[in-house]
Amino acid sequence: MSHQFPAEIWERVFQHIEGSAIVQPVDIYGDPRETAWNDAQRRRQVFDFLALSSTCKLFNQIVPKFLVSWLRVREVSQLVRIRAVVSQPIRNRNDTEHNADRRLGWWTRRLDLALKARSDARVFTDIWTAYGGLVAQFLSLLPNLIVVVTSVDVGSYDCYLLPREVLHALCSLKAIQRLEFVGNEGPCLGDLLDISKELSNLETLCVGRVPGPPLERPEPEEHKDAPSVVIPKLTFLHIPPQPIYSSLDLFVMVSLPSLTHLSHFHLDFDSTFTVRFFRTNGHLLKSISTHGIRTSGSPYASARVFTFCPNLLTFVFSPRMRDPRQAAAWSHPKLKSLGLRSILPKTMPIDAQLTMNIADSVTSLLGSILGGDLPELRSIRICDIGVVTDRLFASHSSLWARKCAERKVRLEDRYGKQLL
Repeated sequence: MSHQFPAEIWERVFQHIEGSAIVQPVDIYGDPRETAWNDAQRRRQVFDFLALSSTCKLFNQIVPKFLVSWLRVREVSQLVRIRAVVSQPIRNRNDTEHNADRRLGWWTRRLDLALKARSDARVFTDIWTAYGGLVAQFLSLLPNLIVVVTSVDVGSYDCYLLPREVLHALCSLKAIQRLEFVGNEGPCLGDLLDISKELSNLETLCVGRVPGPPLERPEPEEHKDAPSVVIPKLTFLHIPPQPIYSSLDLFVMVSLPSLTHLSHFHLDFDSTFTVRFFRTNGHLLKSISTHGIRTSGSPYASARVFTFCPNLLTFVFSPRMRDPRQAAAWSHPKLKSLGLRSILPKTMPIDAQLTMNIADSVTSLLGSILGGDLPELRSIRICDIGVVTDRLFASHSSLWARKCAERKVRLEDRYGKQLL
């Protein structure tokens, strides 16, 4: 049956199975700590492709390029095995000769590289130094990568400078649109200069750990002498939790003319660098996702963000329950959607009094939001999931939904389903 259509048609069909998850950045409503290693969707795709490969000879020839389209490497030994696979030449379906220029790695579009030192210490703790050359060689076999996500976890060690050979290999991959460093590794300012020069298609960047001495983050008056770094197409900047120091300290020296989305675990407005970053880029931002906002003076919390971001459309945050500073009415001329996260821990015993206290706090917060001056607000999403959240929804969502409906605002659960 498959031979009724040429292979090129079937490849287009298989692309719909693969979908767009390879390239898409993180969900702005999602938890910034859970963006890199969500394997469920890819596992389903692999099972689908394996089933198709056993259908007929033609599908068996087509499927391998889709199986290698998204690679996940967890150990150095696995990297060595996968390297051997992707370095195999592809046999042309209409020719007995191998095409030496088209190895299987030609079809890889995404690489998730998560290396972790074993507890028995039989692996070098400095994984980058020990295996940087191997990683660089592996990257050279994947010339059409669009997404690269790395996570180097070495326990007590704080941070690693990105090895030069790995940096050079990454900079040779001109198709990269999304680059994420979510573990103990990360680029310094000089690395970002190279990335900005070579990766002209970069749209999404995650930088959690910025290595190097404090000299790499000059005081504000010294910024005029800092290198000029421009990443022209970058729209999404993601900074996960617990960097050695805030990565915004680095990005005050980087020009981001296309930036529209910022996901930052903790915004510290007591930091001169954070304030400088928002003064420079705040007007560009359309969405912000954060778990915490530190402000020691007025305006507090979200109000401080709004003063710097007049064009903000979506704001996802973790409210401080029973904080009188959040009782003030909200005001923003363009804000269309809000997301409330971390209202409560994911796992905790069900306690009737605790549930009631949380529900009262949410009701009070919604009152401050809905009673404010938000003329464009259309939706509020409660992003938490879990047993206690379900109980809250069952007991109080009708009240909350009625309050929202009175202001023509849609109240949603974590998945965007309207709460009634």
